[in-house]
Amino acid sequence: MLALTRAGKQIIFVGDPKQLGTIPLTPKEREELEQTLVKEIDKSVEEESILGKIMGGVRDRINEVYEGDNPQIPEWALALDAKIGREKLLTRLRIASAAITIFENGPFAETIEGCPNPEENLPYTLLNQNRRSLEDLARYQSDLSYRGKVLPYRGKVPPGQEHREGAHKGIIEWIDTQNIEAGERSQGTSRRNPKEASVIADRVLRRLRNPGKLRPIQPEDIAIIAAYGSQVITIRNELRRRLWRDPELFKRLSARVNTVDAFQGSESAVVYGSLTRSNEEGETGFLKEEKRLNVAVTRAQEELYIVGD
Repeated sequence: MLALTRAGKQIIFVGDPKQLGTIPLTPKEREELEQTLVKEIDKSVEEESILGKIMGGVRDRINEVYEGDNPQIPEWALALDAKIGREKLLTRLRIASAAITIFENGPFAETIEGCPNPEENLPYTLLNQNRRSLEDLARYQSDLSYRGKVLPYRGKVPPGQEHREGAHKGIIEWIDTQNIEAGERSQGTSRRNPKEASVIADRVLRRLRNPGKLRPIQPEDIAIIAAYGSQVITIRNELRRRLWRDPELFKRLSARVNTVDAFQGSESAVVYGSLTRSNEEGETGFLKEEKRLNVAVTRAQEELYIVGD
């Protein structure tokens, strides 16, 4: 890309800088890259020299990270704690974390986000119509991530039956698990929440079998999006337990359960989001990242149900 710009070529990016970048990493890949960066920095005589090789011209972004809260020290890094000292280790972890974030974001998002007012300061065109989601969903998504600038295009559901009983402009519902003793469990670097998986399985099957005033749907109209790979497996196991007499329905529903990253670029009429995390510290994990949260909530065309503590 640098070679193209130096050669005077024009580069046109097409995409959504508010969603995941060109190279979203799995938790394992992120941990491995973080280890590599921290160890490489550890080997370097001058941290700035290796940082320059890794990050090029983004030192300002790294300097912002230095002023943030201290990151948690992962188990693999504790051996370095005694070797190089706590402050140096924390500094290197901050550098690695910022480097990985920029790597994941990709050049498009970095360019847009690094500019205070891209609409005025860059040759930038915002496609400001949401043609995927119903009106209320579209407005919610726009307010959440696009400063209210992306406008709804669709009307009520279903098309041509706008005046029938049960027609709506999009459903957004939070299904709160704080009172059912839903707690997360660690599984390596991942997380799972069996009680939350049970709530989701129950709601999904009820929506399929008893739509009430809502329009009838098929398993292929549903997406069940989890924040962690282990929670995907937990939800599938819960569905298997409930549908052991109906393997065909289980097969169809199981194919509709996956992680946020896996669902990027797709859409579904009805979306169930499993936040998974539930702990006394209030740690939200991946979904504190605005882009992952945005991907999760913008998959829904008609109904969005967020399940979590």
